[in-house]
Amino acid sequence: MEKIRHTAKFHTLGKTNVLMAVLSAAAAFAASFGKILGFPSSMNVAVAVLSGTNVIPAFLGSALAYFVSGTFSEGIVQLCAILVIGAVRLVMPSADHKDDPVFVSLLTTGAMLLFSCVMSVAMPSDTYTASLRMISSLMCGCVVFIALTVKRQRNRSGVFDLTGINGFSQLYFILCLSRPSLPHRSMW
Repeated sequence: MEKIRHTAKFHTLGKTNVLMAVLSAAAAFAASFGKILGFPSSMNVAVAVLSGTNVIPAFLGSALAYFVSGTFSEGIVQLCAILVIGAVRLVMPSADHKDDPVFVSLLTTGAMLLFSCVMSVAMPSDTYTASLRMISSLMCGCVVFIALTVKRQRNRSGVFDLTGINGFSQLYFILCLSRPSLPHRSMW
């Protein structure tokens, strides 16, 4: 049985990496069209973080979505955060805590908060707008934490834990807030 698994891994190794890169880019592309509290959704950052080594394809998918939708300047916070998170992962590839849900979610939240504050200072905005950007950053960190915690529990026990802090209800709530927005057509 072990020989079959080894043979299967050997024959699908390159194909799986390409497939995962394409899926990461497609998921980030789709997530980039969402809005949270009136701002571009940060769920594409969560997709990039959760895609592991496929951060660059996720970045390209996000950049393409912002370019296609004409909101490239609005998505600069998310794109910069993806690049910083990718750079941190590149610099510390063998660190013991790089797969820790707390560390990864704090890294994600920190990068998003940093660029949200930079954007609020660079393009003067009121306190309400700055606080909404920070809330969006925190929601992104929560999604990453919940997803990584559920994944870790699944790897340990073989069961998805759907209760408590690991519950998908929290993840579902946050994802519903960031649903892709459709073009609004006025009836008048």
